[in-house]
Amino acid sequence: MSTIKWLGEDIKGYRPDWTDDQCDYVMDEIGTVLSELSIEYGHEILEQLISAFERDAEDDWWDAIK
Repeated sequence: MSTIKWLGEDIKGYRPDWTDDQCDYVMDEIGTVLSELSIEYGHEILEQLISAFERDAEDDWWDAIK
């Protein structure tokens, strides 16, 4: 299982001139939408990664983990 945790400090990389309090405030304001979009786009990314794995994996990978 993977978990994504977004923090105010993640905003700091995009807005280094903002204070920590400003970054935390903005993250609090956009956090719900960010989570929803992460899930939506995450499903698309997951599907692409699974397809790439299947394409690149050895033919016997499935049998090896049964």
